[in-house]
Amino acid sequence: MHTALLNALLLMAAQAAETGAQPPIVLACNLPTSPATVAAAATPAERVFRIAPGSLQEWDVEQQRFGQNLCEAYACARSPTRAEASVSSATVSFTVGVEYSTRTAYWRVLGASGLKTTEGSCRIVPAPTPGGS
Repeated sequence: MHTALLNALLLMAAQAAETGAQPPIVLACNLPTSPATVAAAATPAERVFRIAPGSLQEWDVEQQRFGQNLCEAYACARSPTRAEASVSSATVSFTVGVEYSTRTAYWRVLGASGLKTTEGSCRIVPAPTPGGS
């Protein structure tokens, strides 16, 4: 029994080392509004995310903090070269990610989103501060 626990702990430590222990990166992504949105604007809506291997959180403007880790409920890639998270339903998948070596961030939508634009780049930005603009 103790050997199995020790092996599991060693495996988890090895997986953590493989990710390179990358720090979280904050991204600002201009996402198109849904065609069903009554107030659909010509300009996309900017949404802010904090991403790291095994973690994706969206900035909640009203609560002035990052929300829950979406990777606890959805698929997130763990890799030494990138962090990527996908939030999916039966008909559509939204993905946000960052490549560490190039510091290139991106988003994409696959499936029945009804959006004209289905992919784009994100900017790496400083973390928002509560009460900040």
